[in-house]
Amino acid sequence: SDGRPALSASIQRIEFLETLGKGGFGAVYLAQVTRSDRFVQRLAIKIMSPEHKDHPDLVARQRDEARLLAQLNHDHIVKVIDMSEVHGRPALLMEYVEGVDGHTLRQQGPLPVAAALEIVQATASALNAAWNTPSTLTGQPLRVIHRDIKPSNLLISRYGGLKVLDFGVARADFDREGTTTSMQYGTARFMAPEQWLSGALSHTVDIYA
Repeated sequence: SDGRPALSASIQRIEFLETLGKGGFGAVYLAQVTRSDRFVQRLAIKIMSPEHKDHPDLVARQRDEARLLAQLNHDHIVKVIDMSEVHGRPALLMEYVEGVDGHTLRQQGPLPVAAALEIVQATASALNAAWNTPSTLTGQPLRVIHRDIKPSNLLISRYGGLKVLDFGVARADFDREGTTTSMQYGTARFMAPEQWLSGALSHTVDIYA
């Protein structure tokens, strides 16, 4: 199927090829995106589910994720290409990385120690950059806390690279539209004790995860 975006005038056609993953608020698809100058890319598109598209806070949080990722330029953080709308639903256009997530990889058996250490090192490097990267508007560190670090949010490419995914519930020091403080976010198995207690959070919860 295809949809016509509303926010990016240069995009003429989006052709969906396969489903890459589904979550509580939407799904991520592999798509071929054609622009008006015949520039064609294969991208991963994160689209909000129909039942959530009219929820103002969820829509705002997806825009916040795009704005935040646009400020983070790191080899191990997924890159955002554009924001758009598909069939009236907010859509986030991201680089497509062919590979497998950490959860799927772990289901195949224990990882070699050297590989596990490389994954941890790359993830730590990404989180360090997210915490210390200066805002393009204020010049002050963004102080990003991901809040949902887990194997399924770590994508290992077929060439051995790693990307940290899903900053949808991240907290950061920037002017955001959505609200992330009224609920407890994270995945139970990977949440630090202070995260469970909904107290003051810091980057240490990501280190714990």
